[in-house]
Amino acid sequence: MDLGEVGPKVEHPVLLETPEPRRLATGEWEAAVLYLDRFGNLTTSLSERAVEGARAVEVFVGGATIPWVRTYSDVRPGGPCALVGSRGRLEVAVREGSAASRLGAGKGSPVRVRVVW
Repeated sequence: MDLGEVGPKVEHPVLLETPEPRRLATGEWEAAVLYLDRFGNLTTSLSERAVEGARAVEVFVGGATIPWVRTYSDVRPGGPCALVGSRGRLEVAVREGSAASRLGAGKGSPVRVRVVW
């Protein structure tokens, strides 16, 4: 299919800026929730690079401490967790549930992260 058949050429595209996490101290950031998926998982502005090689990662959302895991199966059903998602960003989830509902968080909510190397 010719690209012109899909629609008109966009002359002035709007590029959305992704807010950068704010560095609070060495190994400590305040990120923001950028996106909620249909499951209620919270995708944040903190990229995978910020936690690469870490011995430990602590995640705090809405007064709760969220355990760092490699996969959703590392927590019991209904348990909250934080991990690097398929988009290469820190995600906060609840296994078989909604992190957004459970933690009262949404787009723009702060997520604090502390990394220990």
